[in-house]
Amino acid sequence: MSAVLITFFLGSAVGIYFGKATELTVEPQRLKQAYSLFTWQNSVGELCFAITPKYKSTKFAHNPFSKWGAKCGTAQLKNELAILSKDTYVEWTNWWRFPYPQKDVALDIEAFAQSKGIDLQLNPVLDKRVFPDD
Repeated sequence: MSAVLITFFLGSAVGIYFGKATELTVEPQRLKQAYSLFTWQNSVGELCFAITPKYKSTKFAHNPFSKWGAKCGTAQLKNELAILSKDTYVEWTNWWRFPYPQKDVALDIEAFAQSKGIDLQLNPVLDKRVFPDD
């Protein structure tokens, strides 16, 4: 019985010592902001979009009311992208509710973002980009 107690306390002491949380210094200036870009066409064929923080993208994508009150127009989208700081990561996803626009429009927006130093990635998990006019 005493051997069990000694082993228990010794194991607890070793576990507490090695299981302590260590401090990790994170330099805020080295962290990249990450966003998700969602696009779709409204009823008159205009490109609408939403740029959300990456950590809120799943909630946005699954919200049935997320398209309400959206901003529309490629000029407006470019203005919103230009506001983001250089080296910001933006993942442009191609979900069933949020498809890419026509290929020339998507490539124009991608080139604009790159000219502003924005790291815009079109659906990085797919090997092939899927545009409606391909």
